[in-house]
Amino acid sequence: MRKRFLDLMILLLVAAAIALAAILVVHPSMPESPERIEVLRRIIAGQSVAYTPYPVGYLELAGHLIRAGGMRGLEMAQAAMYTLMVLLAYLTLSDLKVPRPWSLWGALAVAFFPTLMLSAVRFQDTCVSCFLMCVFAWLVVRLKRDGLSWMNTITGGAFFGASLLIRPNAVTLIPIALWAALRGRRFAAAQCTSLAVALALATAILAAVIVPAKGRFVVFDQYYAAYTLANGTHEHAFEGMLRDYNSEMRMSQSLHELGLPFAVLDRSDPVLAKEYREVAWSFIREYPLRYIGLETAKVLNLFRPDLRNVDHSFAPRRW
Repeated sequence: MRKRFLDLMILLLVAAAIALAAILVVHPSMPESPERIEVLRRIIAGQSVAYTPYPVGYLELAGHLIRAGGMRGLEMAQAAMYTLMVLLAYLTLSDLKVPRPWSLWGALAVAFFPTLMLSAVRFQDTCVSCFLMCVFAWLVVRLKRDGLSWMNTITGGAFFGASLLIRPNAVTLIPIALWAALRGRRFAAAQCTSLAVALALATAILAAVIVPAKGRFVVFDQYYAAYTLANGTHEHAFEGMLRDYNSEMRMSQSLHELGLPFAVLDRSDPVLAKEYREVAWSFIREYPLRYIGLETAKVLNLFRPDLRNVDHSFAPRRW
């Protein structure tokens, strides 16, 4: 126990030093699109964002932190998440009975991954999303060990509420959590109650953030879903992934070559959503092997160090 505490203190100091160095040396980046900037400005001003297809979780969090403490407030909050991410990596590996030296080295690998080292000063959901994934890994280990205890129930409900605000595709993690919680255990009334509590908590968190911001309860936006499906399944998707880390950046070129209009994420258009779905499914049917290759490349791309927006970022200190 004493050695474990010592390891955690070492990791805490290392992660805090890295985050502080990033904050002091690297200028914070701006959001990637004018539409996101406009949503952010409305949140900072305390206004409703009206309609936006974007998930509002990260922008709401960033807006409130900036309103309270400026860009420095957002940077410090993301630095805290980065530090907790490193500590959770160590705790998860330890709970998996990984030998102490390997747990320490594994956590240090997380701490020194270039993309994460700079996540505190990036106006992206990278830091929050990776932190939540570390929480999920830690939660799965606890669910496998303890089942649906009250602590795991509350943690799970809070996790899925927060994750769906940031990335709605976190819904795909639910089967993993259920498998970890229920496999090898008798399903009884207590488990039903725990699942209902977790669902109620997640829904309450979603409603508390989404309804005031958007004026209605919508987690999965039809237009956003169609757009994100198409931006990863088009002729120049791989080129965009290599050049810009995101195949979305070459989506307009692919659509123009098909003679189709391209619109950014600033409105809900059922006709355009249908067009995007048709483009995506047509590509998948025509090039199934290329599609499998693209999906594999996307997974590998997650581990590719991203050093963009280090020397040419211009987020204002005051909004």
